[in-house]
Order: sequence, then structure tokens, then C-alpha cells
Amino acid sequence: MKNYISSFRKTFTFALGELAEWSIALVLKTSVPRGTESSNLSLSAKSGSDNSEPLFLYFRMKKTLVVGASPKANRYSYEAVVRLKTHGHPVYAFGLREAEIMGTPIHTEWPTEEFDTVTLYLNPNRQKEYYQRIIDLKPNRVIFNPGTENPHFMEQLEKNGIQTEAACTLVMLSVGNY
Repeated sequence: MKNYISSFRKTFTFALGELAEWSIALVLKTSVPRGTESSNLSLSAKSGSDNSEPLFLYFRMKKTLVVGASPKANRYSYEAVVRLKTHGHPVYAFGLREAEIMGTPIHTEWPTEEFDTVTLYLNPNRQKEYYQRIIDLKPNRVIFNPGTENPHFMEQLEKNGIQTEAACTLVMLSVGNY
């Protein structure tokens, strides 16, 4: 079990606890004895079961390419890099000039590695030179942040089996649906 877990440390976050089911939501139960008054719910699993083995919840970290990254702190691309890193997602920041965003380098060379997500911070006219590059990366999805929506490019991506979302990366992170 330890080898299995350690092999996923770079792409998953771990949480220890017991699962409790309430309505349609899953809740991570903390260590509070049954019968005490707490906000924890009783486990819906078999009573009397041996809970000596901890239960692990896995949250997949999504390796993200930020296209249009800027070292200017007032830019949304800057904030996206910061928040993605804060949430534990591996980030490759791509921009026009080499710089850093709180320790994360902004690269000027197009990446060749695999990404789960590409999030765009370029207006539709500036995106054209990256159409084929993004398609060739074969990410699972491309997020078109506000002001970057591009129906023509979205259609090309979908024809290539790449999911598109017209959404805000910052909002998605803040509400937990990234």
C-alpha cells in the first residue's frame, strides 16, 4: 500500500478519515466519538466494522498550462498562476517574456509535456498562432477565461476531442469545481 501511495504523491492530495454519507454529499468525518454532540454525521457503513485501516480520499491535481502568463501582479493570469499553485496544481506558465510569478518561472518556449488543462489569457486574435500547438498538446480541456472566448477555436478543439469551457479559472478554483 505504501508503494502505491507514494507513486501518486506528485499528482494527488491525500486526506485521512472516514467517509460519512449525507443526502448526496460525501463528508470527511473527523475523529469525534459517536454519541457526542458534534457536527459530524454517523457513518452509514456497517456498524461494528474494524476501522483500523485509514480511508484515503484522492483529489487529482491537474497539471495546467497558463497561456498568456504575465509577471504583472494586477493581471488575472498572474493571479491564476498563484492560485493554481496554492491549490496544489502543477503549473507551466507561458508568456512573452521570461520572468517569475512567486517562484514559478514564466517560460517563453512552448512546452512539449502533457497537460490536463490549458487555461487561456490571450484575446482571440492573439490565440491564432497557438491553435495547432494547443491541439497538438492534446489536453483534456481548454478553459477560455472572460475576454478570451473564441467560438471558432472552441469548435476546432471539440472536433479534436478536447473539452472546452467558457469559464473563469479563478472562480472555478474558489468554488471548488476546477
